Amino acid sequence: MHEHIEIPWSELVIPQIVNFGLFLALIIFVLRKPLAAHFNQKAEQFSAQRKQAEAAKAEAEKKHALAQSQLKELETGHLRAIEEAKKEAAQLKNKMIIDASDAASRIGEDTAAMVHFEYQRAMLNLKTQVIGSSVQEAESTLRKKIDAGAKTRLNNEFNKKLEAVR
Repeated sequence: MHEHIEIPWSELVIPQIVNFGLFLALIIFVLRKPLAAHFNQKAEQFSAQRKQAEAAKAEAEKKHALAQSQLKELETGHLRAIEEAKKEAAQLKNKMIIDASDAASRIGEDTAAMVHFEYQRAMLNLKTQVIGSSVQEAESTLRKKIDAGAKTRLNNEFNKKLEAVR
């Protein structure tokens, strides 16, 4: 029923294996240098890219460290700036208080001087009015008490004294 089939190793399979082996050897022999060059080139590219990546990583770490230090410096600078602003504000406040005090004392002195001046002026006006009123009162009193003959005699005496002085 069943027939036994044998694989023809010596006639078919072994020559195919030998042919395939020779074909592989020929391909390896022919493609060995280009494949080696290709893989060497790929290895060099990989190595160069790895070095670039490491350099970029190192540069990024340096920039990160620099950014961190600048951030810390900004934070401390920020606090210092606030403290300096507070000090300057306090100094400015003190200066403004001193300036205001000086201005107030100058205004007080000016006011006192003005009051004294106005007092002197009022006293002068009052004296002028009192003297004017006194002179008018004296004239009216003299006019009432002195007669025409006495006036003429007094005027003549006054004129003689003026001429004597000249």
